[in-house]
Amino acid sequence: MRFPLRPALLVLVAAAESDPSEAEALVGWSDAPLSASGEEQARLLAERLSELEPTSVFSSPLRRALQTAGPVARLKRWEVRIVQELRERSYGVWEGRELEEVRARWPELWEAWRKEPDRPPPGGEGFEELVGRVSSFLAECASMGGTVLACTHSGPVRAAVAVALGLEPRKAFCLKVSPASITILELGQEGMSVVALNDRCHLPGEAGLPWFG
Repeated sequence: MRFPLRPALLVLVAAAESDPSEAEALVGWSDAPLSASGEEQARLLAERLSELEPTSVFSSPLRRALQTAGPVARLKRWEVRIVQELRERSYGVWEGRELEEVRARWPELWEAWRKEPDRPPPGGEGFEELVGRVSSFLAECASMGGTVLACTHSGPVRAAVAVALGLEPRKAFCLKVSPASITILELGQEGMSVVALNDRCHLPGEAGLPWFG
């Protein structure tokens, strides 16, 4: 995807840990709040992101994303605009269910989906659909230029990086996108570049090189 407009820097923040966490359940569109550890992650993110001066700040409408954006937005007095395109992928009938329950109740469907995670879960959203709505958001960011901060979820972050790198949908699931991580894309006339991926060096015990500060 190429953008015939001035370059933009898109800072994507994956929502902090929710309760239940995505590691234990398919949270998706479920409006789970942050866990206690997620609230601490959001506070540390706020310290890291406080050095930014974005032209626009966006968030998924889901509570865990808004709660992740909240500390830095209050600190910097930023207005956060809700964007539906940043919502997590829907898991359909599996929505909000523990992984053990899904494996037990739908063993054949689970195995098929595990081998092809880009396909829609039963009644849910396929990865290509997710890529479609995220691509619309990327085009909007490119039209603005400057630095854009967006608080979203692991699925949309993978989709954005897949667009940037021209990855087949299935290959996007090789990308690790952890809670409270930062991924940065540059959107320019020559296309998109990945500046940082899954950066969590603002969290205790996480290694990494800071990309600013």
